[in-house]
Amino acid sequence: MKSFDDLLSSSTSGLPTLEPGENFLTGSRTGLNHATEPSALFTPLSDFSHKHSSSSSLKATPRDEVIFNQQVEIGTFASDVQTLGITGNASTSTVVNGRSIAALRQGANKAGKDSLTGMATDSALLSRDSNLTVRGRSDSLAAAVRLPDLVGTIERVIMPRTIDPKKKDDKGQIKVDITNRGSLRARGFLNVSIYASPDPVLSASDQLLDQVSRGNVQIQPNNTRKFTFDFTNPAGVAPGAYYLIVNIDPTGRIAESNETNNAANKRVSANGTDVVLDWNATLLNAIVTERSSPPSASRSMAVLHTAIYDAVTANSTRTVSREAAVAGAAHQILINLYPNQTAILNEQLTMSLAEIANGAAETNGIALGRSVADAVLAARRNDGSAVPSSYIPGTAPGRWQPTLPGNQPALLPHWGNVTPFVMRSGSQFRPEGPPALSSAEWAAEFNEVKTLGGVNSTVRTAEQTEIANFWADGAGTFTPPGHWNLVAEQLSVVRRNTLVENARLFAMLNVAEADAGIAAWDAKYIYDLWRPITAIRLADQDGNPNTVADPTWTPLVITPPFPEYVSGHSTYSGAASTVLASFFGENTQFETTSIGLPGVVRSYSSFSQAADEAGMSRVYGGIHFQSGNQDGLVMGRALGRYVVERYAVT
Repeated sequence: MKSFDDLLSSSTSGLPTLEPGENFLTGSRTGLNHATEPSALFTPLSDFSHKHSSSSSLKATPRDEVIFNQQVEIGTFASDVQTLGITGNASTSTVVNGRSIAALRQGANKAGKDSLTGMATDSALLSRDSNLTVRGRSDSLAAAVRLPDLVGTIERVIMPRTIDPKKKDDKGQIKVDITNRGSLRARGFLNVSIYASPDPVLSASDQLLDQVSRGNVQIQPNNTRKFTFDFTNPAGVAPGAYYLIVNIDPTGRIAESNETNNAANKRVSANGTDVVLDWNATLLNAIVTERSSPPSASRSMAVLHTAIYDAVTANSTRTVSREAAVAGAAHQILINLYPNQTAILNEQLTMSLAEIANGAAETNGIALGRSVADAVLAARRNDGSAVPSSYIPGTAPGRWQPTLPGNQPALLPHWGNVTPFVMRSGSQFRPEGPPALSSAEWAAEFNEVKTLGGVNSTVRTAEQTEIANFWADGAGTFTPPGHWNLVAEQLSVVRRNTLVENARLFAMLNVAEADAGIAAWDAKYIYDLWRPITAIRLADQDGNPNTVADPTWTPLVITPPFPEYVSGHSTYSGAASTVLASFFGENTQFETTSIGLPGVVRSYSSFSQAADEAGMSRVYGGIHFQSGNQDGLVMGRALGRYVVERYAVT
């Protein structure tokens, strides 16, 4: 909204448009006849006066001077007022439904008080109440609010029976109290939007579940109306923990004194989850909120689930609640790794402990979990993850260089030297390297991604584009290793895993993912290969007669800021799919979703199929060559088998 000073400095030719539901500084004059329903939703304050003069003929030009004695109202403007202008003491025209209020002036009257002077020239305006109105604020005019203010509270949520977003008849219910905290009745159509979100703050990336409308709603000041809304299963959030957000009157159809307090939220868990899944989802949501990088995210997940596994399997001479031990360990880990998420972590701890009977077992479990967590944190404190690097990008053909659009510096060049969780070293599974730039293999891979991966590709199919976006997993999502944790959560709910099974599964999965990140980053900075966007734009430098430069070529997916070979996506996917296959069986049929492409559900007949698709998505997206994909998958699968062998149980 423009300030009063902005309006004073605006030209008379650019009259601002009054948007429905905006607030206005308003002076009111009553017309010759009172209407039964005033045209503006406010009552004039008693401490202003006006003067009215008119001839006996309605066709004459009446003149009103409205003098504000330091107070004016903020009101909802009548729907028939379209534009208004004001510039100092100069006259401007105001149009009401195409009819003109010929002159509107602002200035000090003889008493030194602010005044507005207007002239109405259309007789139709004189038959009912009308207004002279100024948009904005003036320091000399203190505003008194006379508008509704709708505030919602979520009283209860009944979750859908399943987590399947394709079951449209499996709906949840959300019961909402809407209170009018304003000083004027709220009336009209009430629109409500329901979202699923990884955090309690509504943002553009949150998934819209449903939009509902209630007609002819009337809520008097300080009164509350109860509503029940249905919502569909979300596709993209982690089942263990997310927020339902109800946004009341999202389009501002009902003008309010405060348009920023219309969203209410409630933290929920899907039916069939347990404390391991709840805390896994809590970490995934923190990764989204803090935009963690894939290596950092995978390390956090491994630290969390190592502590959870140790807490569940620890021997104790005292009676211990395993659920409390998991909650205590998880909370202690994440408070240290994500201190900015303390409020949400405390909320989740309260929810977890509310499901456990009070007593010694709960108290002992919390203490055990925290003790285990402290030991894990101490063991990882000097693992090399925080060591700075002196890496400097090269300029020779084939060497990695910062890429458009951001030309960001290289991400985590030192990560290949981080202490692994299971591997002996980051180089244990290091591949042989990419093809030589002068080779036929290089030319074939170059031309494949150039054809398939460009933003304007005419060869890539609609499904291939969907695959690229489904597995994109960029900043502000669960990340590639987090995406596989989403798959594991969904399967664990469907298969009804026990708490002990989930502790073991997620420990295996996430130490494999963490080591996959270390192994991939080792290869990335050892081979230091340029990305397709650089290779294609500078192909005249690669010495290969079968590659042709395109200086404007742009990939479908934004290129991340680190070298190409090998694909981290492929390495993570190879490792994760191998661990999941060892637990659920290779030919498990499953469906999964993507936080980056809400509402889309993709189906797979095996874990290998899903991993192959995830790896190939990077070629479709234009950010990896085929050797980076294939060698990453091979390396990840070898690592996954290595982890499974070390977690083998009889």
